[in-house]
Amino acid sequence: MGHVLVVGGTGMLADVSKWYAIRHHKVSIIARNKLKMQKIGTESSHKNNLYPLYVDYRNLSLLEEQILSAIAANGPIQQVVAWVRSDALESLQVIIKIVSSKVKQWNLFHVLSSGTNVKEIKMQIDCHQIANINKFS
Repeated sequence: MGHVLVVGGTGMLADVSKWYAIRHHKVSIIARNKLKMQKIGTESSHKNNLYPLYVDYRNLSLLEEQILSAIAANGPIQQVVAWVRSDALESLQVIIKIVSSKVKQWNLFHVLSSGTNVKEIKMQIDCHQIANINKFS
């Protein structure tokens, strides 16, 4: 199957990470907490499909390095599921730039909290390169 990047994949999106792994996707998970990442690995019946990227997504240079490394190891990313705080949208911009440079069509699922101003977020993010962009709050 394809390569999926999950940002926040050890927290609120842990079940999403495991769901993609069960469906035989290669799942690169941006994680800051190694214990939470290990927990997902022990809970998943398909832990061999999980690839941790230990980085705080606010560290833009390391984020870029880790994503490029994941692409080199697992192929181009077809889907991104991201729980990125509205005060760190530059991280999402980095992800969009990298993924868009490697593949023409891909999906971004940007998960937002219920109190988020979606129109404002869309104005702040350059999404014109993404074939399909989905925002869920």
